[in-house]
Amino acid sequence: MDPQGFYSPFGPTTAERRHPSFQVGAPGDDCQWNGPIWPFSRLNPVYFQRFEKNLTRMLEIGIEADVILFRPYDNGRWGFDAMDAETIDRFVRYAVARLAAFRNVWWSLANENSFMRRFTDSDWDRLFQLVQNKDPYGHLRSIHNAEVLCDYRKPWVTHDSLQYCNAVREFGAAALVRDICRKPVIHDEINYEGNIDRRWGQLTAEEMVHRFWLACIGGTYATHGEAYQDPDAATWITAGGVLRGAALLALRILRVD
Repeated sequence: MDPQGFYSPFGPTTAERRHPSFQVGAPGDDCQWNGPIWPFSRLNPVYFQRFEKNLTRMLEIGIEADVILFRPYDNGRWGFDAMDAETIDRFVRYAVARLAAFRNVWWSLANENSFMRRFTDSDWDRLFQLVQNKDPYGHLRSIHNAEVLCDYRKPWVTHDSLQYCNAVREFGAAALVRDICRKPVIHDEINYEGNIDRRWGQLTAEEMVHRFWLACIGGTYATHGEAYQDPDAATWITAGGVLRGAALLALRILRVD
């Protein structure tokens, strides 16, 4: 095999050595392979060890982890959005085998799955069933939609992970969604408390609490997030950190211990 092509001792790389996207590593990040970029024939155990430490910490402080398996934002950079079915299945089997032992894990097949144009409904059905069959503990399973709603009524989907903020803007809409879905509904991304220049990141604390209340009285659930602009750091929804909005304190009235 051409040593300037896709050859590497770890298996074929996602870019030729002569390609401008080829990288040898990222200094200071032990989750990068110390060699040709992203050899799909092997998985990086260091990354998963770090992931497991984070799951353990979340478990210790009472947080459920919605583990997202796929996302649409690669844009050809690493090749994740062009993996073949064999590679995709290998990754799913490995992730489930390692992470299913954590009792705080939920499975989210994808974030904004309808932006992943290569995947058909049949592909998602197959992956759902693969997760279901390989997970001996039966963790919750769903998928987070974008502009196209998913069919959450399918038997391998345990709940509705809905991105549709209009369902919690007016009284009665959340209950209507619940009655149509006939499964537990989580309004996952009802917009964010914040001050960024995007329409979805400009909620006041009062509006965020109001949307939670409409979700709650409609017999459904909602998720919280913040998007405050910080000149010295990324927004919380991008990089985590310290929550500084006012809605979180008020939302404690909805917590059931």
